[in-house]
Amino acid sequence: MRARMALAYANITIELREILLSDRPDELYTASSKGTVPVLQLPNGSVIDESFDIMKWALEQTKTDWLDINFEDQLLMIKVNDKDFKPWLNKYKYHQRHPEQAYEYYQNKCVEILSKYEQILSNNLFLFGKKPQISDVAILPLVRQFAHVDLTFFMKMDEVKFKRVVNPGDKLICKLELISPIRRGIIHMKGYCFVGEELASEGEFMAKIIKK
Repeated sequence: MRARMALAYANITIELREILLSDRPDELYTASSKGTVPVLQLPNGSVIDESFDIMKWALEQTKTDWLDINFEDQLLMIKVNDKDFKPWLNKYKYHQRHPEQAYEYYQNKCVEILSKYEQILSNNLFLFGKKPQISDVAILPLVRQFAHVDLTFFMKMDEVKFKRVVNPGDKLICKLELISPIRRGIIHMKGYCFVGEELASEGEFMAKIIKK
């Protein structure tokens, strides 16, 4: 995904060939002995078979501001992400193939790294400031993969504020209103909890509709 995003950003026309990873064609191994995707074959016959290397090549073909801010620090963050987060993500996604640890163990290993990104993004619009950089585009697709393993786990509460103490025996009345339209079963809501007519807490919530 990140390779495609960089190619699209650079306005480079390519011919896409989708494959089934469970039935990889011989042509894939002819292009790259690794047999993994993505693989970019250039007009001169040379091959780039790492997604981040495809990103770098695409950006070399155009003018870009994705490299403007602390480029060496960006490269370090991407390297750590690909070296540390990606292996844990693969074990989380395919935990049945890695029974040596529990599903939650792999999930928590991913969260340890994602929490560092969340801390940065709590103060910045993007990882390196006010505009997207190559690090955002390189890391985002892997975060998306993590989210889609268990969307319910990925949901969270934001801007939660407690207005008063709730005591045993208090009757809580919760009122929720949609912040945005429901998309793909995902609900984004603003919630208010009252004790009588007094506001006890408020916050934003996300949830997923599950069909039984």
